[in-house]
Amino acid sequence: MKLVLGLDGLDYNLVKRFDCSCLMQKQFGEYAVPINPSKGVPLSPEVWASVLSGTMVEGGSLEFVVDSPLVQKWGSKLTNLLVRVRRHIPLSLGLGRKVSRVHGYPPCSLPFWLDAPDWFKLNVPFRDYDERIFQLAAEWNQGLTNYDRFIERVGDLFWQRKIQVMDAVPTMKGFSKAFVYLDFPDSLQHAFGSSLQQFQSHYEELNQFVTRFLSLLKPETCLILSDHGFDLEKQTHSNFGFYSCTESVSLKDASDVAKIVASWR
Repeated sequence: MKLVLGLDGLDYNLVKRFDCSCLMQKQFGEYAVPINPSKGVPLSPEVWASVLSGTMVEGGSLEFVVDSPLVQKWGSKLTNLLVRVRRHIPLSLGLGRKVSRVHGYPPCSLPFWLDAPDWFKLNVPFRDYDERIFQLAAEWNQGLTNYDRFIERVGDLFWQRKIQVMDAVPTMKGFSKAFVYLDFPDSLQHAFGSSLQQFQSHYEELNQFVTRFLSLLKPETCLILSDHGFDLEKQTHSNFGFYSCTESVSLKDASDVAKIVASWR
């Protein structure tokens, strides 16, 4: 079978730095992704839409859905202004140190290559993604939980994601192709600050999980993708996605993924 494994925010330089051997397959490197013009960094909705549709989604057309309880209740221009002012929080989910309250992926009507019936799909952005991390982030952004509790809950979510993937392996084996998405390492690395030790621990744990997953699934071909990396100095997304494949591929930008999977038979 053929596998595409999406690991949100996986950074090329950190994979190399921490010697994540399972994530560095026969061919690995960086590829170009859309840069959101207003944020100056890649945003997950625009990049994953580009990857999954084969069309570069640019110009800020697919930003995160932004909302807040105050906006929902009052809907005034003044409230919107106050919400925008309250941005200085320790977690950004890719929008820098000054961010919006993020509630999830926006609607996307683009056709995806994995919509075909021969694809197994698990937690796909825009399709069956449960957006639990955004719910946790919203609580943190609104001051409803403290840092330690947030880290604990996101860590629990990572554990649950891993169990979900491993439990799905028998079903995956009944398909010729599979797409599996994890909202990690990005969900935690935005909260790590400059703690290199935390980054290393999480990347090593992720590497060990992928090793176990692939040894159980035994895909004929495995393509690992991220939508962007992470800039430790700026504490936000870096401008290239990561890719790693068990075979030689030509991957220069996000739209090339569709060409690669189209060649799979």
